[in-house]
Order: sequence, then structure tokens, then C-alpha cells
Amino acid sequence: CILLHLYNIKGWTVPDGCLIPPVPTRENYIHHLADLIHPQQQQQQQSSKCYRDTSVKGIDVGIGGNGIYSLLGSALYGWQMIGTEVSQESIDNVQSIIDNNKDIVNITIKKQEDKMKIFEGCIDLEDTYTFSMCNPPFYENDDNNKDAMMNRNPYKDYGGSTVEMRCQGGELGFLTRMLKESE
Repeated sequence: CILLHLYNIKGWTVPDGCLIPPVPTRENYIHHLADLIHPQQQQQQQSSKCYRDTSVKGIDVGIGGNGIYSLLGSALYGWQMIGTEVSQESIDNVQSIIDNNKDIVNITIKKQEDKMKIFEGCIDLEDTYTFSMCNPPFYENDDNNKDAMMNRNPYKDYGGSTVEMRCQGGELGFLTRMLKESE
């Protein structure tokens, strides 16, 4: 409802089992990025207007089943977003959302075939990007996930697909690979 009412993003859905993002916190993350990219312009804009800059190119590593960061960055600020993803189900869902909103978003999705790679294989490493962002997988294995879930509120849903929740080396391993590939 928030995405449709505030940003006119139509047909937003999330596949069963995928993480469901709290939209206001994801929006704040995008606004913070915009402040870092164009601090002077953001201060000069009226509070209800966003400084649009279509020359900004961002990479959303692991766009997920909902594409929230790319959708907000593109719809609010006019950014060119490239989302990478290993899950075909997530790619199909986000592509459907993009297709419903071609007039307000500029997003391209690239399939990452190698789960151990972050950028290599799906991003043109010769091109220049303004930023990259991600919500990395948290856990290395199911045991880490179970331990973390032991003391959680049983009335909240802590779902998430395997590729959203787990990877070799967990969050630290993922971010280490991301930094090495960024050099």
C-alpha cells in the first residue's frame, strides 16, 4: 500500500518464503545514500521533493524477491539501477514489478550464476558505478540460523529464502568477497 500510495509503484509482490522489507526503513537507507551522493542538492530541495539525477548508477547486489532498494532509488531519485540475483524466482518476480512500472523505474536485472561471486560474471567491470549496496546473507549455515532464532518473538515472521539467509562464510564472508571484487 505504501509503495502504491506514495510512489505509484504498481503490482509489488513478494514470493512466498522471501524476506519482506519494512518499506520506511528501506526508504531511509535510500535517502541516506542520496545525501552522500549529492549533499548540497539534497539540502536545497524542498522537503517533499527529491533531487533527481539520472546519471547516478547503482548496483543492488542480491535484489531479492522484492527489489525494494532498486525500486525506491529509481522511483524517488531517477537512478539507473542494476540488480544482481542468483534466484530465478526472485528475478522473475522483480521483472514483473519492473514491467508494471516502466514509466517510473530504470532497473536492469542481471543473473549471477556463481553464488561465490558478487560482481564478476554479471557486472561490466569496465563501467563506472556511483555506489553498490546490499542486504547480505546473515548466516553461514542452518545451525547459525537456528541459534539466532531461539530467542525471537514467536508471533513475528522471520522467513527468508535460503539464498537470502545463508552463504559460505556468512555475512562476513559475503562482504569480504564483495570488497575483494571491488578493488
